[in-house]
Amino acid sequence: MAGNVRILYLTQLKTNSQPFITGDATGDGVVNVLDVVSTVNYILTGSDDEAAEDSNLNPAAMDINGDGVVNILDVVAMVNFILS
Repeated sequence: MAGNVRILYLTQLKTNSQPFITGDATGDGVVNVLDVVSTVNYILTGSDDEAAEDSNLNPAAMDINGDGVVNILDVVAMVNFILS
């Protein structure tokens, strides 16, 4: 595909010992569009866990499929959960 550039952002997660709701990236107790937006921003900015802690985000909660990385698969799963 000449002229097309694809960029894939993968973010490795540190284990988080704090209890959390899977998908609740913002930690407000519900999974909603704010969590989707926060997760997309986390992926696109290549944020690390320290930056996420400073902004009260929980990367471990963003890892919906539990594969140890936050990527578009987690965003799709989060959207599907919200819409179901």
